[in-house]
Amino acid sequence: MKLVLTPGLILRSTTCDAEIEVLRGTGEAVALCCGGHPMVRVGDNCKLNIDFNFLGGCKSGHRYVNDKNTIELFCTKSGAGALSIESSLLLHVENRVNATSGKDGLVIY
Repeated sequence: MKLVLTPGLILRSTTCDAEIEVLRGTGEAVALCCGGHPMVRVGDNCKLNIDFNFLGGCKSGHRYVNDKNTIELFCTKSGAGALSIESSLLLHVENRVNATSGKDGLVIY
């Protein structure tokens, strides 16, 4: 299932407890997955088994981006499934404040 990711959209995993909020999207429909299966809008009922190729989890309070940095998600509830677009895993991003300038910087893992 493909969804247009727009800022403020909240989605939940069909494989674990994870929930995310979209911070930035491309305006194009994409297949956002968690645990190897498509995410759904909060309130939609569906429970699937995690694909073991997509374990690794997502952590509450952390941000995730695609490899082009055009999609950014904020995890609001942790889960066991890894976030991906199709089969491409999303990258974990951490905010770091530069000690000398005091400005925010991004560290991508």
